[in-house]
Amino acid sequence: MVSDKNNDNNTFEEIEVEAVILEDDHGNEHEFMVLETFNIEDDTYYVLLPPDEAEEAVIMKLIVDEDGEECFVDIEDDDEWARAEATWNEILDDEFAEDDEESASEESTDEDSP
Repeated sequence: MVSDKNNDNNTFEEIEVEAVILEDDHGNEHEFMVLETFNIEDDTYYVLLPPDEAEEAVIMKLIVDEDGEECFVDIEDDDEWARAEATWNEILDDEFAEDDEESASEESTDEDSP
C-alpha cells in the first residue's frame, strides 16, 4: 500500500498498488508493480514497473497456457508490439492531458480567490 498526499487538505489517502511476481529464466523471483492494464481486441496487456524503478516499464501480454493457467509472455511480433506501445503511449498522453487540464483549472480558481 502506498500513501498519496491529497494537496487540497493536506491529508494522506491509502492507495492499493497491485503487484505481480515473475520468475526469470534462472528461477529468481522479481516483484513488479502493475502500472496499467489495457485490452486490444481480445488480448490483455499489462504495463509493469520493474523493482529497480530506474529501469523502464515493460509491457507484457497475458495469456492462458495449455494447462488453463494465466501467465505473462513477451510480445515477440513486431506489429503487435507496435500496437501495444502505441496504446500505452496514448494512455500516457491522455493522463498527462487530464493532469494539465486539472492544473489549469486549479490555477484559474486560485487566481479568482481574494
